[in-house]
Amino acid sequence: MIRNISCSKFLKHQYLTILIPKTKSLRITHLTIHSSIQSPTVLKLLNRSPRLISFKVSFTSGSCRSGAKWMRNALGPIIQGKRKNLKELGFYLTYNIKSIEEIFSLIIIIGNQCPNIDSLIINGITIANKYFKKIACSFKNLIKLHLHTIDHKNMLTILSTFPKLKSLSETISSHNYHHPNNLNNYQNYYRHNNRSNYQNYYYSVSHRPNITNSFHDDMKSIISINQLPIIESLRIQIQQPFVSYFIPTQTHLKHLELSKCIDLTDNDIAIIIEWCKKLDSIILRQCPKFTDRSIITIAKNIPNLNHLRLMEFPHISHSSIIAISDNCRSLKTFELSITTAAIVRFDELSIKPIIKAPFNSSFIRLLQNCDKLIELSLELPGSFGNQILNSLGIKGHKSLKILKYSRIPNEYCDELLDSKFINMLSNGCENLRVFNLKVELSKTNLDVSN
Repeated sequence: MIRNISCSKFLKHQYLTILIPKTKSLRITHLTIHSSIQSPTVLKLLNRSPRLISFKVSFTSGSCRSGAKWMRNALGPIIQGKRKNLKELGFYLTYNIKSIEEIFSLIIIIGNQCPNIDSLIINGITIANKYFKKIACSFKNLIKLHLHTIDHKNMLTILSTFPKLKSLSETISSHNYHHPNNLNNYQNYYRHNNRSNYQNYYYSVSHRPNITNSFHDDMKSIISINQLPIIESLRIQIQQPFVSYFIPTQTHLKHLELSKCIDLTDNDIAIIIEWCKKLDSIILRQCPKFTDRSIITIAKNIPNLNHLRLMEFPHISHSSIIAISDNCRSLKTFELSITTAAIVRFDELSIKPIIKAPFNSSFIRLLQNCDKLIELSLELPGSFGNQILNSLGIKGHKSLKILKYSRIPNEYCDELLDSKFINMLSNGCENLRVFNLKVELSKTNLDVSN
């Protein structure tokens, strides 16, 4: 019995027209469709799906210029409210779709006709607040909300409209600043310019309007009448005033992901940790002003932390790793990748064994203390990871199942990665199921014949 169907833009609608009449046991509960599929075919699928729980549609450039017309013709059973069991609704839009206002109007109608929807995704475009207010009023039972971007006006609408909201997230683009094609430019810039300005060169941050004084007054008003939802999962790009006003009300927060928060500092992390003691998972991505202080604060105040990911982290030393290993012994996931500026600093440190040794030893200590660790992901320059991998192979780790290691090329690295460590890992980590190794072939001595 077919229950889940996902159609990409490469799937020809003729195949679906063949599938539908020949499949008597078609009882779809989850349907992901692309606007390139002709509307009559989609309509047939929806008519055969009375128990539909999740519906998502993706619009791309050239596939459906008139999005509203396609929606009216294809999504009749949903627009008319005949799918009462529908709980999840997703739209992936593009800016070049015509009649975007009509699409928003149809989304509003769906919200009013299908009151059981508790998960909404609108991705690909930023929604003006005048439209978002109308959309929000038609989806008042939302538990999960994902938008392309969330500015402070939409944030105020969210906080005052969705009292049951548990998960809030926005799309945050990621860029690989460690790509070999870009690395030399970053290193040269960093060495020949003022180091304090390095983040302005390689951090690509989406434009976000500055928070006005009215935001402070509106936040105080919302908080005073106790309308704020109790959020458990938060993945957004936030500004400092939001931390001061909103975070102290979210004591039940379990998952936090901060990405490209260019004005947040270690003091803001301290505020978050002070109020959010139930955090189970923390992801910090491309936040240029965070330092060792943030990591040490997290480690000492949340000892039961299970997942910690530090992605393109700008400032880190062995002190942070030791704090994690000594305090977060129940850690199950740990990921560390450093920024380009940090790469240059590591390049300089790698020729000084007196500094290099403590950093490697701190990771070895982490592996010893965190005996529940399931996933370890490291992206480090030069030979920093060699000793860590060798120690992991010699001493072993019983619970480790996923190991990812990316060695970033640098000019000081002259150590080869020998194939013997793979045999050591297989013997020492008997439960290892995924091993992802990324390294320059010129820096290896691996035997790939077997």
